[in-house]
Amino acid sequence: MKRVMKTLVILACVCALPLSYAFADDSQKGKCGMGMMGMEMPGMRHKMKAMDKMSFEDRFYNKAIFILMRSEEIKLTAEQKDKISSLKHKIMRSMTLKEAEVEVLAMDIMEALKADKVDMSAVNKLIDQKYDLKRQQAKEIAGACNDLRAVLTKDQQDKVKDMWYKRMMKKMKMGEDMECKCPMMKKMMGS
Repeated sequence: MKRVMKTLVILACVCALPLSYAFADDSQKGKCGMGMMGMEMPGMRHKMKAMDKMSFEDRFYNKAIFILMRSEEIKLTAEQKDKISSLKHKIMRSMTLKEAEVEVLAMDIMEALKADKVDMSAVNKLIDQKYDLKRQQAKEIAGACNDLRAVLTKDQQDKVKDMWYKRMMKKMKMGEDMECKCPMMKKMMGS
């Protein structure tokens, strides 16, 4: 009798699990949870948040390194490799210099705010300079992303996109044979 009761309780829990998703809080509605078969994978939300927090600059570097490391698979020419390497170096150098300037401006702002009588027009001017530099950084990175894409042929771009997607799925431990119901992922997969 106890065995039958245990089986019934387990069966009821298993049957009730899908219902919990039906009555779940839909505050995430419209957001891609990259869930599979209507359920989220453990740790996936953490991985997605980590990807969202990755800076624009880091995404550029990751993509450039990804392409260079797989240059044989992508069939890059020596000229393409050189262009990507020099673009990465140019951006890294520029971002390092601008970041140092931003840091100096931040120190100047803090110093100006320590005064007994704060000159807000001077502080505002320093803040404007700081965020002008940050705006320049973002525009430079956007241009570099475009330049990186322009180095590759259409076939190479498609190959990189496919390889990037497979890498992302592997990182999230999502099996190739499992169906994804996320509209964004379906669009990325081309289905």
